[in-house]
Amino acid sequence: MSKKMCIKKFFLILVNLFFPVRCFICEAFLKESDELSLCRVCYQKVLDDFQTPRCAHCANPLEDGICLVCKRFKMEKNETAFSFYNRGVGQSIVYASKFEGRKELIEVVAEIVFATQSDLLFWADAYLPIGNGRAASRKRGYCFVTEVSKKIAKKTKKPILHPIVKKEGKFSTFQHFLSAKERRERVKDYFIFKGDKKLSKKRKLLVIDDITTTGSTLKAFVLELQTHFEGLDIKTISFSKTAFQSQLD
Repeated sequence: MSKKMCIKKFFLILVNLFFPVRCFICEAFLKESDELSLCRVCYQKVLDDFQTPRCAHCANPLEDGICLVCKRFKMEKNETAFSFYNRGVGQSIVYASKFEGRKELIEVVAEIVFATQSDLLFWADAYLPIGNGRAASRKRGYCFVTEVSKKIAKKTKKPILHPIVKKEGKFSTFQHFLSAKERRERVKDYFIFKGDKKLSKKRKLLVIDDITTTGSTLKAFVLELQTHFEGLDIKTISFSKTAFQSQLD
């Protein structure tokens, strides 16, 4: 081990001695072998939650293999892939890393998305994250979806492209207060196509969002992309899926 590495390890030991690192969820002391900000028990809880059978459209737990609400109203199946559901431990992790400045949890989100969606992540030729507007990114100090995408891209060796951006200053309210109809209206003319020379060489694209409820933002992004390019094979993924009851409004 080099002298520099020895000093770094010694410094970390001192820091952990006086300021021991705790699990974000249960606050148990983390071991030196714990590479993420979660203990192994809480990490497994998130993976187990992903395995729980849920409706592909509304993310509510299934009863007897059927979501009765979506079946009754003949909801269109949501083809977007997800790794978290916006409840419990998963919700705490996603919201803290996106809205509360807990950047250390970005690694946790990236690791779980990679563990649960690796086939889809390796399928793509390039990633297209739907980033925040510049004002939101400056306010938070980073763009959550872009930072997680970078962590994943480091593992898969896939490029990240930004051919489409959000219009600045158009909206002032959070989408989770809106009905499905209001969401569809909100995302009209939501994006601006700026282009990317590398995009023409990529056929299989993975559009990435952070939190999805009705999928209106993803659909608007994909539509804008298809307006400018033909013959693309586009799939979508969102880190977290919200169970949305007012989608029938």
